[in-house]
Amino acid sequence: MVRKIVSRGIVVLVTTLALCGCVTVSVNKYRDMVRYDVVPAAEPISAAVRLEAAHTLAPEIVAIWKQWMNPDENIENYRQAIVEAVTTDMTQSGFLPKITASDYDFIVRIETQESKPANFRLKATLSVIPAGAKEAVTQYTREADLGDSSLNLMKEIKSNLRSMLAEMRANLLADYKGGKIRALASKGAAGRETAKFSAEAEAARKAGNPKAALAALRGALRGDPRNPALYREAADLLLSLCDADGAIRTAEQGLRLADQDQGLRDVVGRALKLKTADAATATAEGLDPQVCRAQAANREGVALARGQQRTDALAKFEEAAAAAPGLIPKADYNAALILEQTGKSREALQRYLAAKDAFLMPADEQEALQKAIALAQRTGMAVPESAERRYRIGILRAQQKRYPEAVKELEAALAEAPWLVDAYYNLGLVYDFSERYADALHTLKTYLMLAPNAPQIGSVKTKIVELEDRLGLLEAPAAAPERPPQSGTL
Repeated sequence: MVRKIVSRGIVVLVTTLALCGCVTVSVNKYRDMVRYDVVPAAEPISAAVRLEAAHTLAPEIVAIWKQWMNPDENIENYRQAIVEAVTTDMTQSGFLPKITASDYDFIVRIETQESKPANFRLKATLSVIPAGAKEAVTQYTREADLGDSSLNLMKEIKSNLRSMLAEMRANLLADYKGGKIRALASKGAAGRETAKFSAEAEAARKAGNPKAALAALRGALRGDPRNPALYREAADLLLSLCDADGAIRTAEQGLRLADQDQGLRDVVGRALKLKTADAATATAEGLDPQVCRAQAANREGVALARGQQRTDALAKFEEAAAAAPGLIPKADYNAALILEQTGKSREALQRYLAAKDAFLMPADEQEALQKAIALAQRTGMAVPESAERRYRIGILRAQQKRYPEAVKELEAALAEAPWLVDAYYNLGLVYDFSERYADALHTLKTYLMLAPNAPQIGSVKTKIVELEDRLGLLEAPAAAPERPPQSGTL
């Protein structure tokens, strides 16, 4: 912790130069006064960072400066010198070797303030803000009590500022290495896209919109599937939806990438407790009782299905899906399995597609899609004329290099007829042309899964490697393969 010190005021700064307050003190002079030896960082953060710094003087501190007849220029020059001292600390320490004003992964914002509620105080706050976001994803604050005297101010301001910044850097480095903000530190466009999705997911959760949070995290995992922090966010979201088994499976996958990630281990521990908790305990944990009841209905359905009581099991799965629409994909998936087994192909297809749209993990999403398309092909379901037309228009717009329109048409065609397999190939290429690389990778991998023997599959595999390289995934250690959805009826 930052040590308490005997208070030093601010007025000495200029009284040593001009007791009458009639001398203007330059930024350079203040810069010399606040210069100190920086504490070297243990190691750097490997990310492109935009560094922002600000220093404020509380009104009571400004009043003290004014009492000593200091002009506004002196106050501003001093404030600027402190800002420069902070930025110099962060650069000379070696902590942020990649500082840039544009094309950055996240913002490091440092705000310092001097105040005097009773004694003089110095406060510093370091915030980490994703590119394109307004709110910080993590924040560190330190304060020092400077007492009530105004002697030896510069020495103590410098000492406390030096130790505050060093301590906050160490905390940020620990969180970075532990995976807490690694989602923001990927290279280039992939990092910015991941940061955007993470920020959207967090905002959706705060707004009480778990569906939007699921969609945002699904997008993040598509583009950055080897990021432990994303698996922690995903597992935590599943846990908030009473899906203890899903949270454990997701956290375990993250632990294959970072086996010492304490956040992931904590999620597993909480999920194990939730599995044995009653409804009252779940409610006390802040979980939605309606969603928890829906999860319980799905588990009851699984038990009935294992006992070959298909009709009763289906009723339970439908109850679960209706109680929390779009939040219990396992219920839709399980219902689809039973409907398919009983010959109700069209109803099963719709349930598979509902599960696909609600599953969080990309592998689960693709599993449901594969089931749906295999069912459509096996039963000879025709592609609707409207979907076929939009598909052709999409190809035309792509040839005309009108890529946003091409994306719109191809996505619409697949929304109406997901078994129109060739559309995945063309949509993946259009995503690539549109620089939507994570979407391109996911879509072309889907095509590879659905049409492994297609004539152009060699070029598709090459494009997948190119996209992985672009997204910084080519040289990363591969995660262990995901297991299929844990529905209990497979």
